[in-house]
Amino acid sequence: MALSRAGFCADEIYAALVGVARASEATGESLAVVGDITSKTVRTFGLAAEDAGRIGDILVATANNTNTTVSSIGNSLSFVGAQAAGANQPVEDIAVLIGLLGDAGIQGSSAGTQLGNALEKLKLASAGEESEFTSLVRGNEKATEAFNVIGAEVRNSDGSM
Repeated sequence: MALSRAGFCADEIYAALVGVARASEATGESLAVVGDITSKTVRTFGLAAEDAGRIGDILVATANNTNTTVSSIGNSLSFVGAQAAGANQPVEDIAVLIGLLGDAGIQGSSAGTQLGNALEKLKLASAGEESEFTSLVRGNEKATEAFNVIGAEVRNSDGSM
């Protein structure tokens, strides 16, 4: 049902169903939950229905090897998926990050929100947007120029720069 609600046609549902069933069986989550998360992930990342098996494998591996569940991963993906897809980040990498955050006790919507914030900061930094890091680098460059003007050198006690 979740696959049809996501706009999958009959052929796409058939292609996706094996992966969804395997993921459901491997994690103990219901077919409805796994189907819903799989279909949303496939659509969000612009994948084909045939990739549902791969998405199921990713969900299973992440849920079974980290302190997360398929439901928690799905919740995280609902918060970060669109940003990750827009930043051309593979779903595998995002799942690994969600798992690592889960191991650190940050799960569900909190994990997705934190990853989304991190992606946004990376996007701003790569676009040349002013940030604390760029201010620090510019401050260091200005200090170096000032020392060069007065002919001074800054050295540690061991003589290194």
